Amino acid sequence: MTNQPNRPKPPNSSNIPLQPNKSASNHQPNISKSAALNQNIEKEMKDTISEDDLKSLKEYSIKKLVEQAKDFGYYLKDNKLETNQIRKFLDAINQLKSRLVQEDNDEVKKAKDEKEKEKLRFARIQDDIIFLQVKLTWSAARQKAAQPFCNVMSEAIKKVHSTEDFYRLVQLIEAIIAYHKEAENKKTATHNRG
Repeated sequence: MTNQPNRPKPPNSSNIPLQPNKSASNHQPNISKSAALNQNIEKEMKDTISEDDLKSLKEYSIKKLVEQAKDFGYYLKDNKLETNQIRKFLDAINQLKSRLVQEDNDEVKKAKDEKEKEKLRFARIQDDIIFLQVKLTWSAARQKAAQPFCNVMSEAIKKVHSTEDFYRLVQLIEAIIAYHKEAENKKTATHNRG
C-alpha cells in the first residue's frame, strides 16, 4: 500500500516521461511517479498566464484556473511547501483587498463614472501589488520549496492591471491553498491508516 494520495493526472501527462532517460546525464534525479506526473505543472501554469493572448489575469478562465490550481496545490505539498508560506502571501493579499474596499475618498467620489472610480480605487493598491514580487523573492530565498509558488505568482502579478485582475489573483491563491490543504489532509489520512 502506498502513502501517495490518489490525484488526477495533469493535462498532457501522457507526454511526461516517468523514468529518467538512461542516456541522459548522471545528474538527473530519480523522480517518483507522482512527482513526474506533476513536475510540469509549474511551467504549464506560467505558460498559461504569460500567453500573449492573456492580456490581463481576468482572462484566465476559472475552469482552467481551478484545474491547474488543483494539480499545483498537490505538487507544492509533494515538494514540502509549508502552508504558512502560502498563507503569509494570502494575508498580504487580504490586506490589499481591505484597502481596495475602504470608503471612497473625495477624488473617487468626484469621478465621472463607475469605470473611472474603479481605476482610482485600483490605484490605491497598484504599487503594493507590484511590490508583492519582492515578498515572493524573499520567501523563495528562505525556503526552496516556495520557489515554484513564487514563480507562478510572479507571472500572475505581471497580469494584474485592474480590480478584476486583482480579484482573479485572489481566486488563484485561494484555489491553490484549498488544494494544498486537501493534499495535506489526504496525506495525513493515508499516513494514519497505514
